Amino acid sequence: PPNQPVLKVQPEYRIENCRPGASASVAVIVCNHGLRPLKLLKVTPAAEVKLNPEYVKEVPGGGLVVLRCELTAPAATGPFERSIKIECNDPQRPVTDIKLAGTVVASPQPDQASSKRRR
Repeated sequence: PPNQPVLKVQPEYRIENCRPGASASVAVIVCNHGLRPLKLLKVTPAAEVKLNPEYVKEVPGGGLVVLRCELTAPAATGPFERSIKIECNDPQRPVTDIKLAGTVVASPQPDQASSKRRR
């Protein structure tokens, strides 16, 4: 029904070319396309994701809120995936998982020739 809160959120955020063990910031945008306020009842980040606890817990009709997250990339190179679960009062989507995915690339090696001391 149009007079209900309606959660709209991008299902996946990509973090490319992370360095091993580096931290990356992600701004997850949560929109309410309904007329009634959208209540974020619970937001649960994966263990490797830190969520700023100061986020707004009620999104007015037609409004949006930004969930600021920080994650630490794995030490190993290759693809990785983390998630955030949002529980809200949208009757059609009471629980939504958002994927935070990316790729860890090796740190560049210093050029051996340029690192040698000149005499």
